[in-house]
Amino acid sequence: MLILGVALVALGFRELHVHVPGFPRLDRAGTGPLGLKLGLDLRGGGHLVYQADTDPRVEVTFAQPAEMSKIQEVLGSLGLADFSVVSRSDRTFTVKLVQRDAGRGQQLRSALGERIGSISSFQVKEQPIPTPEQMEGVVNTIKRRVNLFGTEEPIIQQFGDDRVIVQLPGASGSRSEVVFKGDVTVEKLHGALQGLALERFAIDQQGPRAFRIRTASLNERERQELRDTLVEKVGAIES
Repeated sequence: MLILGVALVALGFRELHVHVPGFPRLDRAGTGPLGLKLGLDLRGGGHLVYQADTDPRVEVTFAQPAEMSKIQEVLGSLGLADFSVVSRSDRTFTVKLVQRDAGRGQQLRSALGERIGSISSFQVKEQPIPTPEQMEGVVNTIKRRVNLFGTEEPIIQQFGDDRVIVQLPGASGSRSEVVFKGDVTVEKLHGALQGLALERFAIDQQGPRAFRIRTASLNERERQELRDTLVEKVGAIES
C-alpha cells in the first residue's frame, strides 16, 4: 500500500487502497485529489497521491444509548456534502465532515438533539493544516520505506501544501549485472541461486565471466545476500 502501512508521522492522510505488483499490499482507500486515479497501472507501476486529512470532526455524546443508523439518517436529511460516522461507544460517536460543512455544527447539534435524544457533550474539532516540517517528515518516511524494496527510480515529492505524490515504475523485478574474476558456468551459478530460495530468477550469460541475473524485486539486504552467496559459492566478483 504499496508498502508502507504508512503511519505517516503524526498526520492523518486521506485513505487509499492500492495494490502494485511486486510490492506488499498497501491498504488505505478512497479517491484522490486533483482528479488523479489512484493505483493507475503503468506497466505494472503505480501513481499514488496522499493528501493530509484536515476535515473537521464532531465528537458527540448522548445522554442515552443511540443507534448509529439513526445518526446517519439525521445527517443525510441535513443535505451534508459528505460525512462518515464512527461509534466510540453506545453513546459516543465521531462524525467526520468535509471542510465546507464545518460551520454547520450548531445545526447538526440541534437536529441530533431533536431526533436522537439529549446530548451531554458536543465538540467540533478542527484539524490543523500540516506544517512544512511535518510534510517534509512524511516525504522522508515514504522514501525510506519505498527504498527498502529496491524500487528503481521512484519519484516521491510534495505537491502543494498538503499532498505527497508517489510514482513507481513497473515493478518488473531486479537486474543484477555480475562479472566474475574467473570463468564460471551457468550450471554453477544456477546451483548457487537455487540455494537462496528466490521466488524466481533467470540467468542471461553475457560472456565467459559476465552474467545478468533477473529476479523478483530485491531490497538492499537481499541484494547484499545475493552478492555474498555468489562470492562464497561461485567465485570472486570483479564488478
